[in-house]
Formats: sequence, C-alpha cells, structure tokens
Amino acid sequence: MPSGDAQPEYDELRASDSERDEVAKQLHDHFSEGRLTMEELSERIDDTYRAKTRGELRHVLRQLPAPVPPPAPAPRPDPRAKLRFFAQMATPSIIAIGIWLLGGQGSFWPGWVILVSAVIALRRWARQGRRRQRAWERSVELGTDHRAANELPPPS
Repeated sequence: MPSGDAQPEYDELRASDSERDEVAKQLHDHFSEGRLTMEELSERIDDTYRAKTRGELRHVLRQLPAPVPPPAPAPRPDPRAKLRFFAQMATPSIIAIGIWLLGGQGSFWPGWVILVSAVIALRRWARQGRRRQRAWERSVELGTDHRAANELPPPS
C-alpha cells in the first residue's frame, strides 16, 4: 500500500480484499510496536474493512510510518564450494604422494605437502569463521537480526 502523496486517480481506484488485508496486517504491526492503542487499532481495522477505495485505505494509515521492507536474504553459499576447496587442498598432496610412489618410496616427504595444505585449509576455515562472527555481530547491532544479542551465532 503506497503512502505519501498519491495521485488522485490512484486514490479513486477500488481497493481489493488483499489490499485491505495488507493494511490490517500493517495496523497490527503498528499496534505491536506501540504506535496504536487497542481502541485506535479497533477503529482503524473497522475503517479498513469498510474502505471502498485505495484513498480510504491510505487514510487509515495516516500518521503512521511506512513499513520497512525486510532485509534481502543473505546469499546462500554454493554447495559445491566446499568440494572445490577440498579438491584444491588435496590435489598437491595427491600429486606428491603419486610422485613418492613412483620414485621408489623413500622417506615420506609428501607429509610436508600434506602439512602445508592442512595449515592453509585451517587458516582459511578460521578466517571464514571470524568473518561470519563479525557479520552476525553487525546484524545484531544494526537490528537486522531479530534474535537476542546474547544468543550465540548460528553454527558454521
């Protein structure tokens, strides 16, 4: 339901049941946020369902702020990203083990390659966890995360 200065033609258009329901939902939201008393809510709900035009619906929402759209959902990580990362970390180790097997199998020097790959993987995993923690803390500070501030962030 648009708010602000609307065009007269828009105000004269007939309101639909879904538009009335949306206005009623907004009124309930404003009531739950403390902007309306129970009497005002009841009166405005009655006016909402009696409204015939969009202009009358707009009048029901007078003196109330426009609803804030919900934040865009966070992009979902690519499910294949973990598999690609594992392949990137495992490939040098597998190649080193293959060379070791073909070269006569002396001392197990590919262990060093495996160790370096593991360290790189652990550092990246820890860095992603810190980024996720900071993003969660920012969302709580900005009020975009509706959970309690003392709640733990979601698991990785």
